[in-house]
Amino acid sequence: MIIQRGTKIFSGAYIEGPTIIGKNCYIGPNCHIRPYCMIGNDVTIGQGAEIKASILLDKCKISHFSYIGNSLLGRNVNIAAGVITAVRRFDNQNIVIFLPTGKQYDTGKYKFGAIIGDNVQIGIGVLILPGRIIKPNSTVEPGIIVRKNILE
Repeated sequence: MIIQRGTKIFSGAYIEGPTIIGKNCYIGPNCHIRPYCMIGNDVTIGQGAEIKASILLDKCKISHFSYIGNSLLGRNVNIAAGVITAVRRFDNQNIVIFLPTGKQYDTGKYKFGAIIGDNVQIGIGVLILPGRIIKPNSTVEPGIIVRKNILE
């Protein structure tokens, strides 16, 4: 486990390795950072959030009681409270990503979260289905289910 300088970890936070946490991060109370996470610099993870097997680039903000699993978040992504990235299909088949070109890509994984571009804002209580792509500079309104890629 690597935790770089200036990072503050609050009471009750539980961090499992292997994990890398960058400089000047804020890991809020009662967070759970599970194995295989790579967290960039200046990232904020709010109270009770859970991060699993994900990459969060610099300046991401994950608000309280959110779950980010098996996902890639670009720079400066803002995740509001209670957002969930679902990671598994009900039929336990591999997650298929629908690429912007129209082609399908089988990830070979039965667990795979979301790919979220730079500068995305996601509102409170959003549920993102497995394998979805949200393009950079998008805003996702509160309380919706992201069933298809957001590419426009």
